[in-house]
Amino acid sequence: MAAWISIKSEPLFFLSKKRNGGSKLKLVIAEKPSVAMSIAKVIGANSRKDGYVEGNNYIVSWCVGHLVRMSNPETYDERYKRWNIADLPIFPDNYKYEVSKYTKKQYSILKKIIGRQESCRSC
Repeated sequence: MAAWISIKSEPLFFLSKKRNGGSKLKLVIAEKPSVAMSIAKVIGANSRKDGYVEGNNYIVSWCVGHLVRMSNPETYDERYKRWNIADLPIFPDNYKYEVSKYTKKQYSILKKIIGRQESCRSC
């Protein structure tokens, strides 16, 4: 199960999957660390790890700014490096995205958590 929910206008992402033992492991991704810590405290996830908190069949993690952003125009074609009104609008066939160097660590942590054996692999 995957769902977007909102608590006091703070968006959250929630994943759930049955573990091998039958219990469900739930992943909550909050917009920022302070919100994640508040949620973790309420749901009993109190084992602090690098980039997330775990416990009581929950993993609570967070984003830090925009984890993924649209690639710059010059990624599509070198001529877009310098703006020219004749090139606008730019509508690529396939949009490209990249991880910001400022969010790379947290992005990697979330990717690893989602890929964990007992975590949600096929949501």
